Amino acid sequence: MINLVLRKYTPRLVIFYFIKKYYQLFAKERKNEVSDKKVLWVLGMFRSGTSMLTQIMTYYNYNIGEDKELIQPIGTLKNLNPNGFYEDFIFADLSRYLLKKLNRKGDDPPSQNEVETLTWDNFNLIDFIRFSFLEMYEDRVLPTNKIHCYFRLINRGIVDYVDSKGDNPMIKIPMLSFFYLLLLEKWPKSKFLVTYRHPSAVLKSSSRLTQNTHYSLYVKYHEFLINLKNYTSEVGYISYDHILIEPEVFMLKLNSFLDQKPFETFKLSDIIDPTLIRNKPDLDPLEEPLQKCYGELCENSINHCLL
Repeated sequence: MINLVLRKYTPRLVIFYFIKKYYQLFAKERKNEVSDKKVLWVLGMFRSGTSMLTQIMTYYNYNIGEDKELIQPIGTLKNLNPNGFYEDFIFADLSRYLLKKLNRKGDDPPSQNEVETLTWDNFNLIDFIRFSFLEMYEDRVLPTNKIHCYFRLINRGIVDYVDSKGDNPMIKIPMLSFFYLLLLEKWPKSKFLVTYRHPSAVLKSSSRLTQNTHYSLYVKYHEFLINLKNYTSEVGYISYDHILIEPEVFMLKLNSFLDQKPFETFKLSDIIDPTLIRNKPDLDPLEEPLQKCYGELCENSINHCLL
């Protein structure tokens, strides 16, 4: 058993040793760097349509980065999103790292007060890289690609890591839903798209990822997301259910919100795979505070759809 552990972890420890040495020799202080880029962040509770919305936004010339930076659709989770998750692995791990700092997880969210204790001043880049490389087992990204991204972070900092994705950078990570204040601190001109879904459908679908799925989890995620509008006017709430019901109306609403049309002609029917729409919402009356939470999302939605 010990030999198996050593064979598995020793090469990674050796590689991290050299990454850390490089960091100590060449890393620069970048805590005060702020971007003027209008980064688009796609947020929402997991299994709420964030991947589909991100795919749609690529037709508006938003850039998610190179393939080697993204989590690939392989392994046991491939059936959930065969076309990909569109998630930058650095920011996926960053969300997990921040949650761990608060002794929380994606299915055990922090409170707003807990999140407000986090600042970029106490962010340690090499500790984050250690966490990402040694603690997170993410086989959907090649080790060589991870190392390439770590050196980009060390050489250019986290702000440039995002900004260098192109003229219209976009990042989609559901668990960043709790940390938009940190995002606004580094990217004050950010835009946010928040996708939400009927509670019963979300919880059916999310049960494939965690056993700790319940209505209070839905409320905690979406209370954070509703509160986002108190910090920026550049946020659009989008009903996943309405996209499926009236795709043409949704496109008109999205164009109006973005004040632009797609750079490339496409049909939503080419993106919406009906074989993946496995969990239709139950239309039984919702109990409080679930009804209040879902109702407020619908009231703020650019494509209002109260089921």
